[in-house]
Amino acid sequence: MSETNRNLEARLAEVEHEVASLKKIQRGAAVRGAFAWGACGLAVAAALFAGARPGITQEEGMTVKAPFRVVTPDGKPVATINSDAEGPFLRLFNAAGGTSMLMWADKDGGNIAVKNAAGKNIGEMISRSDGAGGNLRVLDKEGKNAVSMFARSDGSGGNLAVYNDSGKNVFAAFARSDNRGGDIGIYDKDGKNVAALFARSEGGGVLQIYDGDSKVVFKQPN
Repeated sequence: MSETNRNLEARLAEVEHEVASLKKIQRGAAVRGAFAWGACGLAVAAALFAGARPGITQEEGMTVKAPFRVVTPDGKPVATINSDAEGPFLRLFNAAGGTSMLMWADKDGGNIAVKNAAGKNIGEMISRSDGAGGNLRVLDKEGKNAVSMFARSDGSGGNLAVYNDSGKNVFAAFARSDNRGGDIGIYDKDGKNVAALFARSEGGGVLQIYDGDSKVVFKQPN
């Protein structure tokens, strides 16, 4: 067996040990499969690629063709590296053989997704298609969006949104597009505004309360 192959096998053994201890992986169904947190995926990718590099005394590097698959001694899947029309992706598997994490690249940038044992997305970090920046989502056990934190498309800053179990936005905190400062909105179960607290351009803040028809019934200061 060549020194290159011995190095590769030794490194793959380390990768299998690392992945067994990490247990975080999968590609989101809504976004090409699933995903997971970057540090975990990067650790596996770095270990794989490091294993594919020969020692300094060797003449050439080793190229491994995708799909690249890592399995346990009894044949259970641990990790795969592959690519499709949109770009490369790294998939990690849980002990039951299901995808629990996926990290991939596409035309918008890098993306990560994490799934629970039931195969539902519980965390996502993606590059926004409008080029505004990133979008971080926390989802409940059924894969419904619970919290989103993202860069605003108008370039004004960040946005935090909280959703109820019906997918309606019930709370938001964001930077105002007019550069006056921050804005906090509270909404009812149907997503209608019931209260707002925001900064004024002339200084100070304003508190407003709305009725069921979204009309202002209280404002201070006037």
